[in-house]
Amino acid sequence: GKAAIFADDLNRWFFGLWKGKKLARTVSLLSITVSLLLWRLGHSANFGTMASPAANDDETDGKARGKNGVERRSCMSP
Repeated sequence: GKAAIFADDLNRWFFGLWKGKKLARTVSLLSITVSLLLWRLGHSANFGTMASPAANDDETDGKARGKNGVERRSCMSP
């Protein structure tokens, strides 16, 4: 009895989100939530290859080199 009424109310509320102004609010809230989650994921990722070139300087010629010995370029240099 009561569970069926609650389920029906929940169903009507959920489907009501997909009409009119509620649709705009729902889409904007979902968009903001997804973008914040992706931003957070991007900032928490380990970018080991993006370390500063000075951290891996080869003392013989002063050029930054990666694990395989290939010269790396800084994102900040022209």
